Amino acid sequence: MAEEIIMQFVRGEIGFSSFFNAYRKDDAILRCLEDTVVFLCQNHIPVTYDAVFRADQSPEDAEYYIQKSREDGTHIVVPNKNFPTVKSLIDFFINSDCSFVMKRAEIYDLIFSIVVAMEPKTVYYHKYSNDFKFFLKAVPDYVAGGEAACDYIENEIIAKLPSDLSEAKRIKLCREQIKEHFHITGSKYPRWAQTAEWPILNGEPARYLGYTRTGDLVRYLFEDVATGKSTVIEQYR
Repeated sequence: MAEEIIMQFVRGEIGFSSFFNAYRKDDAILRCLEDTVVFLCQNHIPVTYDAVFRADQSPEDAEYYIQKSREDGTHIVVPNKNFPTVKSLIDFFINSDCSFVMKRAEIYDLIFSIVVAMEPKTVYYHKYSNDFKFFLKAVPDYVAGGEAACDYIENEIIAKLPSDLSEAKRIKLCREQIKEHFHITGSKYPRWAQTAEWPILNGEPARYLGYTRTGDLVRYLFEDVATGKSTVIEQYR
């Protein structure tokens, strides 16, 4: 049962939410993935997944393999006893401060890499990587940061774009709607000192009012559109 759920997810027969709900409820799914990794390690079967080292506890080893993959033009990593657990990697992605669309793509790629190492004929399901690539192309940097804002964009804007438009037209429409939803007129948007942290208040993007700077401290002022209440985001340069 656990193996079949994993395969249905990898083949795109069930969506991410259905898979992840099953993953959280049924420990057998994690055990199946972990047992597969153990088998790969014991048999020195390579896994095509260089992002695995983002959660590795051995940064020196990570840098060595990443650099090696760049030099020889591959992304082949051979699992060993230091290979991070599947749970640690999934927890790393889920708890990271990035968009859900990125988390979904990373987790799919991780699980696919394990499955395809065992079953080389497994066909890659492109939806999650395509969604993430579209997000990178369509969403401006000044809003593309912070889980709440990114998830709002995905659920309230991107998910509602007409699917019959060309990619170029979908990108154009997405950017227009982001400006509308985030109350942006002209070029009045924050120039963040660090990554974007556009606040979502009462389920809606706040309106950007301006900023003040004191030394290295930058204070970005926003307004709750529904209540008029102000909120401040602080960042250091």
